[in-house]
Amino acid sequence: MKLKELDTMLEKQRTICYKKDGNSITYHNKNMRLVEGCVYCSEPVVESQWNSYCMIYVRYPEQKIAMEFGTLNADYSTEEVIGIVKKNGIETQDTFINFIKRKIEMQDHVQLIWIEYLKYICPTLIDDCWESRKACMKKREQIRQERNAKREAEDKAFLEERQAETEKLIAAAYETIRNGGTLENSDIIFYKSRYESRTYKIVNYLFRQHDINCPIKTQGWINDKLIHVTVTPEGLVNVRFWKSKNGKCSEKVFDCLSELVRIVRAENSQED
Repeated sequence: MKLKELDTMLEKQRTICYKKDGNSITYHNKNMRLVEGCVYCSEPVVESQWNSYCMIYVRYPEQKIAMEFGTLNADYSTEEVIGIVKKNGIETQDTFINFIKRKIEMQDHVQLIWIEYLKYICPTLIDDCWESRKACMKKREQIRQERNAKREAEDKAFLEERQAETEKLIAAAYETIRNGGTLENSDIIFYKSRYESRTYKIVNYLFRQHDINCPIKTQGWINDKLIHVTVTPEGLVNVRFWKSKNGKCSEKVFDCLSELVRIVRAENSQED
């Protein structure tokens, strides 16, 4: 039988519940009906035409107080619900106590609602439960810090690797400008973090580095059309670019490239 098909009598029970904030405990009188043994459920709450759920409660025969367990789909069978409660180890008062003791032994998280219920079942375990919560929080914080440290190390290695690749491309570009060769108009990427970066065409980047006044239109042509630049040992430049219908080579780009070659070679001569 499904939860939504149950027709056992509704009973009003004093119940330990979480407040809406999910972090503090309160008591309410809740209407519930018996599922089996110590397991009860609320009336189905309809969320949509296709979905409804029931709040599940646990109340042991030895106690007058019930405890919220959690919500389950109202289409679950009673056998499935009982199986879930048993899987959590709280189907009887004795199994609940043993369940809590295992949590304490493992220094695991003990929910507030369980601690509150222990006031009526086994109050001698309460102090150990709080200590277990503290130990669990400490372990979780340590794991969090270790994960953060690992992620930071990975991010640092990533940035250093990418920075080295960028510097290698720039160094190769200067070598070509100084001695002649072909300079591919590659993308170079500068990473501020793994998830934040800026990308430039290397020719436009070099113009900016040397304060060469390249018009915006020419910069756009370099981004969209320029494939590579050939520099002769004498310092003459030629370009290869993607051609389109009625498309022309930028004339200004030759002035900018020639100035770049002149500046870089002059700086190289000064260093020598």
